[in-house]
Amino acid sequence: MAAAAGGEHSAAVGEDGSLFVWGSGNYGQLGTGDTADRLAPTRVAGLPAPVRQVTAGYIHTGMVTEAGDLLMCGDGLNGRLGLGDEDDRATPTLVARAVFDGEAVLMVACGDFHTAVATEGGGVYTFGLGELGRLGHGDEESQLAPRRVPAAAFNGERVVMVAAGFAHTVGLSEAGHVFTWGWGVNGQLGHNETKNQRAPRQAEAGEVGGEKAV
Repeated sequence: MAAAAGGEHSAAVGEDGSLFVWGSGNYGQLGTGDTADRLAPTRVAGLPAPVRQVTAGYIHTGMVTEAGDLLMCGDGLNGRLGLGDEDDRATPTLVARAVFDGEAVLMVACGDFHTAVATEGGGVYTFGLGELGRLGHGDEESQLAPRRVPAAAFNGERVVMVAAGFAHTVGLSEAGHVFTWGWGVNGQLGHNETKNQRAPRQAEAGEVGGEKAV
């Protein structure tokens, strides 16, 4: 089971891999085939396989099936659905595995205007709005399709978890190291400064109550 809360909608995965959604559907983010709101959990029909993970951005949604495929729906502005265009999708739409070098998807994270994906092989791919460096490619260019963040940016370590905020992104490596990039104005990148970071940078351990924080 899994659950996610977006800006205007929510989603949950049942024990059998079924997906339930509710809230605002104005951009198709509920994946119900229309743009109507749902005031109570509504089952999403027609999914190709059971869902194991779901994430919700402000007005877009990502889900990973048990087979390791990525499905996206909702607002497509800036390419945040990773489908090569900026069109909205009202039904969950497959992002071809070929764009992830043929690897299965481990997990997906939706920020407000961008998306990050971790693959089974430890790769990180990002797409959507590139402003403030949130995609981690060393620039602020938006990406309409998934683009891999160079492995060297993570010291060659396998990334096993990603998270996405309003305009910053976090990756956790199998070795237990945290990498952050994007908007840093409030110190949310953990680098003891408020600068933006256009590429992943390891967050150093800090002291909290005499114990290591990271």
